[in-house]
Amino acid sequence: PPVAATPPVAAAVLRRVVCNCFDVSADAIEAEIKSGQTLPAIQEKLKCGTSCGSCLTELRRMLGQ
Repeated sequence: PPVAATPPVAAAVLRRVVCNCFDVSADAIEAEIKSGQTLPAIQEKLKCGTSCGSCLTELRRMLGQ
């Protein structure tokens, strides 16, 4: 078989999605929390927790509420 001229592309780093409705990762939420944002501010910016609401429990846990 022919040898590839370039190495295979590495698999994408797995990221933990907290909000499936808007594809919001835990990393994105953590960044907002570290910058001092409140739950309403995070919801306004990232939209997480504003559609079906199933991620609100995890959002509150992440915020320590």
